[in-house]
Amino acid sequence: SSFLHLQALSGERLGDHDRAGELFRESLAIGKRLVDHDPENVSWRHGLAVSHISLGFHALRDGDIEEAGNRGRRSVELLRDLAATGDVGYEVLRDLAEAQRCLAMTAAARGDGEGARTWIAAATDTARRTLERSDEDRSRETLAKCLILAGEIESDAGRAVAAEASWHEAHEILR
Repeated sequence: SSFLHLQALSGERLGDHDRAGELFRESLAIGKRLVDHDPENVSWRHGLAVSHISLGFHALRDGDIEEAGNRGRRSVELLRDLAATGDVGYEVLRDLAEAQRCLAMTAAARGDGEGARTWIAAATDTARRTLERSDEDRSRETLAKCLILAGEIESDAGRAVAAEASWHEAHEILR
């Protein structure tokens, strides 16, 4: 499942969007079977949630806002359940922030500014908590992506000062 997921990510970056979608869906199907086989396996549950996130972002790129929202919500649900156990690494929080960011982008695409602000605030808060637990590059990148999107959402709402503050903070994190 993780191998297929990586193939899909690399294929998407190389422009093979359709094939990437097939591989993401195949990875999701394998993840579902693994979780059905052993529902207590944290690693498999986490992998399943990541597949939902990837399909959510993939659906956004396709313009399928409803599918993106469904995938984002399912991923948030799975990751919140994992985080509630308390026995997970920072990666679960980082991926929860990504799923929340997907939902912020989905709300923005629907023209729901308030929903976008709510979700990006949750994503940014989660990403900050992740960075407190691990100062690794992917955690920094996740927080920066959240702050950049927060700035875009604020800018779209006519809040230039708030937008600039978010973008400045993202810039500082990436230095």
